[in-house]
Amino acid sequence: MNTSIEKYNVADIKEKNKILDKNALAMDALAKLALQFTEDTDYSKLLNSLLFTIAGQMSVNNAFVIILHEGDYTSNQYYCGIGKYKNSKLLKSIELDENIINFFKSNSRPVTVDELEIEGKSANFLYKLLESEVSLIGPLVLNNEILGILAIGERVNKIDFEPVETDILRALVNSITPFISNTFLFMEISNINKWYLEILNSVKHGLFIFDKNLKLKKINDAGFQILKAVKSKLKSKSSLHNVSMEFIFTENTFPGWTKMISEVCREKTKKVLKNLKLNNGDQDMIFNIAINSINYHNSETDHIITIDDVTVLKESEQRMFELEKFADKGVMASSIAHELNNFLGLILGGVELTSIHVKKGNNEKVANNIDKLKENINKMQRFTAGLMDYTKQQTTKSKCSLNTIIEDVIAFLTVQKRYDNVNILTNLDSRIEPIEIDSDQIAQLLLNFLNNAADAINAQQNEFGQIIIRTSQDENSLYLSIEDNGEGIKDELKAKLFNHHFTTKEHGHGYGLVTCYKIIKNHNAEIDVKSTLGEGTTFTLKFPVTHD
Repeated sequence: MNTSIEKYNVADIKEKNKILDKNALAMDALAKLALQFTEDTDYSKLLNSLLFTIAGQMSVNNAFVIILHEGDYTSNQYYCGIGKYKNSKLLKSIELDENIINFFKSNSRPVTVDELEIEGKSANFLYKLLESEVSLIGPLVLNNEILGILAIGERVNKIDFEPVETDILRALVNSITPFISNTFLFMEISNINKWYLEILNSVKHGLFIFDKNLKLKKINDAGFQILKAVKSKLKSKSSLHNVSMEFIFTENTFPGWTKMISEVCREKTKKVLKNLKLNNGDQDMIFNIAINSINYHNSETDHIITIDDVTVLKESEQRMFELEKFADKGVMASSIAHELNNFLGLILGGVELTSIHVKKGNNEKVANNIDKLKENINKMQRFTAGLMDYTKQQTTKSKCSLNTIIEDVIAFLTVQKRYDNVNILTNLDSRIEPIEIDSDQIAQLLLNFLNNAADAINAQQNEFGQIIIRTSQDENSLYLSIEDNGEGIKDELKAKLFNHHFTTKEHGHGYGLVTCYKIIKNHNAEIDVKSTLGEGTTFTLKFPVTHD
């Protein structure tokens, strides 16, 4: 009798060890997928891999997952299936409504279809599962929120699932849920990177970004076409990455370019080189080159080279104005890239930590890491919002918040070198009403005034540069003032501020304030200028308020 019991216990222990080994193998497979996920953020590929891993561990051929968009069952759902569930129209038609979500909130473990207690208008959910021969179904839960559901079909050997196997499925589902949630964050990063490349490629001039060692970091489409015109064997932009400037602008084709450009880069100044020749067979081409350098807080430096073909067009003043404008776009694009790389480093580090905690089964730390990842994504979104709003091409007026435009423009300006020693303060009245304005033109107006204020502060060499932006409103008007503690404006020059080609800057062109004045008139607004030489200037704008 005792021998019989002993044999039974040994067999039972062996079976339990077998199940534990199977669970360990599943966790190891998921850990490997986690590593792959940090390097490849393809959403469909990730979900397919997760489903195949679970199917293999549970000995089934068919599985599917439905993901709610940010946990909201009222928004679009994402479906992914393998085996016969891959193209199942019946399962794809499932809509996770409030009744289904509430059931899984109170039943967080996987259940058999027979255990589902769903009635009313949601009862067709049960029918679709039965028709598709679904065996087990469970929720994807993170921080007590339902992110979606995962279901598997019957086993290959047709044997019912044991309770311990249901527990294994639950452990697997709990392990993959953080990765699925994280995917949305990485998709957002991917979109921002694409947007950054679109900024570079939207510039019609050739744009080259070199690092401090004069090795190529980025090149836009127009720049690549310039090189390809004289280097026909070039296959792709990626083949030029990290190539030294001397091999980009080779002496026989670009005579003297590398020497002249590198000298300007060493000085870390902004300069335009005019009428540089490019030997293109029998025909020489003429280019103007704008060079600018960005110094980052970590002692890194990027050099922005903007190349403009002036072979046909010789209208120097207008072309130089456009060239400087495009060069500034290149500076901004590179600055954005630098800041995004900082955010990406934090996010990728967070993913690695999340992978480690998942492998250890520490769900609390997994949840904390995901919250931090979301916070960094939100920071990236706030960083890019100002620039994205500013670059829109719409020019029609609509009801807009002046305070919001100001906040967006300030966020846009923080990456520019001219603001390194300038502190921008705001005193914005939260009670002001939205008014009919062209948001893009007002953003342009603010940029001009703020850039002029920063330049005036830098010219004054003020160690405690400060710009104060204020808004207020009375019954009939809305007020915007921009005050700086720069060098100020002489009394005899105030009346000329908005004249064509008038400027107090050594390399200025005088178009900025003329544009501002046109925008002011277009909005039926008024402007007042107060300035004290050596103390600063205040521009006050008065916009009419129309009451409905």
